[in-house]
Amino acid sequence: RRSGTVVRALKSVEMSEVMISQVSAGTVVRGTVLVAFVTLATTYTIAVLHRDAPLVPMISDTFVYAPESYVSRFGVVTASAMLQLVVWLLRSYLCAFASGHRAWRWFATVHSLCGAVASAAMGLVGAINDQENLKYHLSAATVFFYSVILWQVGYTAQLAAHPSATSFRSVALKAACAVSAALALTAFFAFAGLDLMRYYTRIAACEWVLAAATGLSVYSLGFELEGGASGRGGGIG
Repeated sequence: RRSGTVVRALKSVEMSEVMISQVSAGTVVRGTVLVAFVTLATTYTIAVLHRDAPLVPMISDTFVYAPESYVSRFGVVTASAMLQLVVWLLRSYLCAFASGHRAWRWFATVHSLCGAVASAAMGLVGAINDQENLKYHLSAATVFFYSVILWQVGYTAQLAAHPSATSFRSVALKAACAVSAALALTAFFAFAGLDLMRYYTRIAACEWVLAAATGLSVYSLGFELEGGASGRGGGIG
């Protein structure tokens, strides 16, 4: 009888640890998006109210002047560090639940490296505004744009190929976000190549669409990491 009690107690502890790990993974994902959202909302509001930027500004233009520059440095760098953690949490999940063949583990590593590069570039975008060093800022922003879309496409494709690790609605949402981000980036550079100042508002709108699509896609990863997939009952351990 005593041994049975011990076994039940151990199982209870194990379940508690799994629940904690699931909550932690989901919290990191949603916390990352929340920090990014609050940062952009704050810098946008201050910049527009102070007339440091137009009503529809490019995101980087809300990072230039004080006090919004203080917020952007702290908030964007913090969000980029959290995004780095999300990238590797997701890779662990994919290797555990969406890697039926060794090739998928390599695939997860490749697109996770894209995510890691994107998060590092995002930190540089927040740390160096375009008035301080335009070359470095634009280079970091370009690397972020392309890398984050490659990461989205990579994890979406891997999840789509392993239905038991996700759900149809979750994959559909991620696919829609990836397509929206890619189209927004294409339009961004198309308008910028024609005339940056003439099409400034359209270029800025494309950037906000890209940011929103990326944020929504990352936020939706909480579904998988918290064990919401229909084919299994737990997230990452």
